Amino acid sequence: MQTAFGSAFGEFDRYPIEQAERRLLDALRVAVAEISIKELAYRLDVSPSLLADALAERSSKGVRAAWVVTIVELATEANAIAIVDAFLGRRALEVQPKKQLSAEERAERYEEKLRSLGPIGLQLIRDANGDRR
Repeated sequence: MQTAFGSAFGEFDRYPIEQAERRLLDALRVAVAEISIKELAYRLDVSPSLLADALAERSSKGVRAAWVVTIVELATEANAIAIVDAFLGRRALEVQPKKQLSAEERAERYEEKLRSLGPIGLQLIRDANGDRR
């Protein structure tokens, strides 16, 4: 199957890929409408009709990857985020924040590290606790 991006995919993967392409094309169209076809065509050094045909899926060549990079560069922040989000999907952007340790947990970890140093580490622990043995 020829898609808007010029790739061929098997029947098994077709539906999710078409949905992803549709979201990406929609995000690209919004950004290009704001930038303007003429401005973008000038920046890409292509004819406005070639660009318009690719975005409207009237071209068998489809949207080129280099165009996407330029569109993201010229787009507003919100449109650039929408394009990247559509391209990667929410799954790729979900990052688990690093767990923040409490003061007690940090102290325990520091003490473990100091204990691993042997007698010197034990002496540092005693000094930190005010023990003058």
